[in-house]
Amino acid sequence: MAAPLTNQKRDRRTKPAPRWCTDQSTRAGGRGEALALRPPRGVGGARRGLMALRRALSAAGRRWAQRPCSAAWGDTIFALSSGHGRCGVAVIRTSGPGSRGALQSLTGRPELPPPRVLALRRIRDPATAEPLDRGLVVWFPGPQSFTGEDCAELHVHGGPAVVSGVLRALGCLPGLRPAEPGEFTRRAFRRGKLDLTAAEGLGDLIRAETEAQRRQALRQMEGELGQLYQRWSETLTQALAHLEAYIDFSEDDNVEEEVLSQVDATVRALEQEIGAHLRDGRRGELLRGGVRAVIAGPPNVGKSSLLNLLCQRPAAIVSPVAGTTRDVVEVALNVGGYPLVLSDTAGLRDATDPVEQEGVSRARDRCGDPLAGSPSLTQSRHGLHLGDCVAALARYGRERRRDLGLAAEQLRLARRHLGRITGHVGAEDVLDIIFRDFCVGK
Repeated sequence: MAAPLTNQKRDRRTKPAPRWCTDQSTRAGGRGEALALRPPRGVGGARRGLMALRRALSAAGRRWAQRPCSAAWGDTIFALSSGHGRCGVAVIRTSGPGSRGALQSLTGRPELPPPRVLALRRIRDPATAEPLDRGLVVWFPGPQSFTGEDCAELHVHGGPAVVSGVLRALGCLPGLRPAEPGEFTRRAFRRGKLDLTAAEGLGDLIRAETEAQRRQALRQMEGELGQLYQRWSETLTQALAHLEAYIDFSEDDNVEEEVLSQVDATVRALEQEIGAHLRDGRRGELLRGGVRAVIAGPPNVGKSSLLNLLCQRPAAIVSPVAGTTRDVVEVALNVGGYPLVLSDTAGLRDATDPVEQEGVSRARDRCGDPLAGSPSLTQSRHGLHLGDCVAALARYGRERRRDLGLAAEQLRLARRHLGRITGHVGAEDVLDIIFRDFCVGK
């Protein structure tokens, strides 16, 4: 068994072990990849050969996971993107290779309008040629579209009969089917138009009820949080590359000893930066879900009346009889642009006055300014993966003193956890959870 690899130079008098490298060849028809092992030229060790094989297998696995799936992407989806019910304008969108034909069939014209330009068209049922409405249509050829595929939008009058007629006409076209909840955004993720953090920000923006929630969600949707995590991932990638270069080539005097010191400093700085990001007091999560507060005090002192005054409606029953409130009554409020979930209970202590001003102050202290500083954590899964990443970086320091190969593995684990946040690594298990809460038209 080979001796553990340390940061010291190995004895060059030791007989070199055979090094195994990888060749990649395409199977017949280009349908897959085969990995072939060949003995290398020059010096090396079994550990380096195993590391090279592991890197090749990992790369092949990533290419297999990112392959296009014709069964999932070959069809064309459609849905109502605007809200349901009567409205002035309803937006119906399609995405997929059949969008061009769908737009031509419903407008009765072989020519399409210029890309991303609204055009007035008469919309008809292609099966009966019956006019359905007169509205605006937009053509978005891929990849310059939200999903990266060919897309079309029909802006029609928002009456239920018009909307149902257009949807029914689309459903009769071959190759088109109704979209599932969040499928448009999921296709955008699949084609690299946005990462998982941006997709989560889009969902939060749709559900935002206050100005502060909107600011935080928009900042995340535009990629600030994903860019922060991507920068950390790139820093880890560079540190891992330098460490592996030292492992592979240090005995040939091609890599300086200072490389290890630089890697150590980079890992320590990154561990501290991610740790500070985790210690933000859950501001992003609180802002996303709302700060919870309780009106507490002795019975029959006006807690329910105060709740009704703050929400400007009779949310709680008020009577001169002490102990009227038996169950918790919760009301969602917008206090100075911050979400507050206020609860009326049969409390035991006096409430602080004035409540609204104190609520604004406390909301600013647990939530903070969503536009200031680095973007905040908004999802519990972000915190879980970042915690695992920091733990792997801490283990690097311990393994570094014993075995550089094991230390390098900790950097790979840390990078993998960062990739799972943005969806660049192992995204399948969280896709359904993220996209199932989207409306159908997104």
